[in-house]
Amino acid sequence: MYITSNSAIVPNTDIKVVGRVTKVDSPFIYLQYNGNTVKIKYNNLHKYTKNTLIVTGTYNDGVLEEKYVDELDDDFDDKLFYRVVSAMEKYEEVF
Repeated sequence: MYITSNSAIVPNTDIKVVGRVTKVDSPFIYLQYNGNTVKIKYNNLHKYTKNTLIVTGTYNDGVLEEKYVDELDDDFDDKLFYRVVSAMEKYEEVF
C-alpha cells in the first residue's frame, strides 16, 4: 500500500513510500514525500543515492524498517503520482 500522509500509516503493516532523501542521521534516513517526512531505518545506505526512491518496509514505533529500495528516474513526477494515489483511495470502487 502506498501512503499519502503520516496519518494514513497503520502500525505493523507493510507500506511503500515514494519520496526524496532530505537527511541522513545514521542509522536512519529521512524521506520527504507528499509534504510529509518519514524516518527510515536503512539496511544499505548506498541504495539511497538516486533522487527519487520507492522504499518498502514495515512501520513500527514511528520508524519504517526498510525491506526494499527501488530507484526511479530523475524526471519522475511525484506530485502527479500522489494525485493518482489519492484518487485511487477516494474512489476505491472504480479502481
